[in-house]
Amino acid sequence: MNQDVKFVLLFLSINFLCFFLGYLSNIKQQPNPIYFLKISILNIRYFLGQHYCRVSSDFLRINLECSFLILLFKVFQIESNLASHLIAAVSLWSLIYITYIFTITFFFKRVPMIKADISFIKVGLTLMKKKKYIIFFALFLVLILFYSLFYYISKSLLSLEVSTITYLLLVSGLVVLGFKDIFSFRFHIYHLRGVLSPSIHFFKNIINSKKYLSMLNFDINDVLSKNIYSNYNLIEKPDIVIISIESFGSVAYKDEEIYAEIKKTLSDYHEKFSSKGIHIASSYSTAPQYGGGSWLSVGSLVYGYKMEHDIQYNAIFKIQSNFKRYKSMIHYFKDQGYDASMIATLGGYDDFQVDWEKVKNVYPMDSFIKWDDLEYRGKTLDFMNASYSPPDQFSLWKGMEIINSKSIKPKISLFSTLNSHCNWHTPLQLEEDYKTLNIIENFDTTTQINKPRKANYIKSIVYQLEVVFDYVSKNPNKIYVIFGDHQPPYIPTDSLGFETPLYVLSTNEKLIDGFRSEGFHEGLTNINNTIRHEGFYSLFMKSFLQVYSESTVNLPIFPEGIVFEKKSH
Repeated sequence: MNQDVKFVLLFLSINFLCFFLGYLSNIKQQPNPIYFLKISILNIRYFLGQHYCRVSSDFLRINLECSFLILLFKVFQIESNLASHLIAAVSLWSLIYITYIFTITFFFKRVPMIKADISFIKVGLTLMKKKKYIIFFALFLVLILFYSLFYYISKSLLSLEVSTITYLLLVSGLVVLGFKDIFSFRFHIYHLRGVLSPSIHFFKNIINSKKYLSMLNFDINDVLSKNIYSNYNLIEKPDIVIISIESFGSVAYKDEEIYAEIKKTLSDYHEKFSSKGIHIASSYSTAPQYGGGSWLSVGSLVYGYKMEHDIQYNAIFKIQSNFKRYKSMIHYFKDQGYDASMIATLGGYDDFQVDWEKVKNVYPMDSFIKWDDLEYRGKTLDFMNASYSPPDQFSLWKGMEIINSKSIKPKISLFSTLNSHCNWHTPLQLEEDYKTLNIIENFDTTTQINKPRKANYIKSIVYQLEVVFDYVSKNPNKIYVIFGDHQPPYIPTDSLGFETPLYVLSTNEKLIDGFRSEGFHEGLTNINNTIRHEGFYSLFMKSFLQVYSESTVNLPIFPEGIVFEKKSH
């Protein structure tokens, strides 16, 4: 084989390996190669445009650092082992970082934010417990394999005799495609470039993270001025239950196969609710993240402030003291004499302690109903292959019984379901009496699997809806806010967006009319309206206070959530 051809092939191969794991992280979004080639031949401008900036994470890309080093060593005829090791080390770093940014961008559908993502990874590793060591060992072996491949390809590349014209073509291509606007690129779309510099992206990532922290320097007077509900006292105080359904996204309605399975459940409970005088308002609500970060969704909904990144979440509750003066939905109802509780029943954390005081910085609850409080002895369900939980039917019923027994005060309660978390290990049906789950030796569940399957997701959502709606139908004299935290990983397509179903249920039709007047649908089976998670707080408070406060009020609605002014310098 001609050495120039061999050089080009090896050059493309080492670049391919740098993007290989990133490519696998988003393999469903890759273009049809035959269609891509056909269009490219017919339209050279399309080809160049697609190479320079494209939405997919296909592997036909160039890693700037790795390629620059190879060409630099070739021009100066450096063929030492040290040069090969240096290329291999830079390539391995590129592989790791590119995999990271593609995973965050295409899997979680958000901008990489290094400080937030490190925190995110720490949480994930904590959940994995001892299994994290197996993961570390497997990753170590994978990295050794890739390093070896990078080294031997580099050594072969440096040993080849290549013509000057080949160097010129490759170098000019890097200059044109690689350095064009490289220092002024828009950070949130840089991953789309055909030629990518992981090192420059990394430094931009750090700078962007620091800028994000500085953006949270809110003016204290502005923060206090946003506590607009504090002046309104209640003449009636109905109990409020907020339930976040894990991975319940709009895909459940918009995917024909899934909707065909949940429609009967929705229709049946709609009839039950109607017969018991329970009124319904339904809408889609846009989550702050695509397929993860449940705590960001719950936080956005109860604070009315968009919590898009973990770094932002940590900053406003651990660093930014001014934000702590802002009152969430939980704060308001506590000020009005409500008892606030959270049902948090994940088990399997014998090797570390949850810092509940830090949790209380976010959710100022009077009590947390934990795993031990349930006294559950039945069959547990897998959670992320690392921890376990009771069936959500047991957690909801027993948790609410404990909450109701603690105080005669009005109550606001928060519960996030667990059984519909990926990998969707869930019971297949409700029990007549939830207490039997604590004594029966076994009950039917979905199969525990390593690769998520749509069939199991469907079963988990049907179960979640039955659990939650069954509780509502048997305990009608409360106000219920039920919403999906985010889309399920792996299942939906990008075109479905970040929307999740949201329902408000109450026997007080005047309350529900407040939501219907803002476009909410009257039933469970059809949804047309869309709001935002962070826009719900103001909408809820306006509708609630119009019915239950001392005087009729016409409060403003903030569809985009609360926006704070920055502290002047």
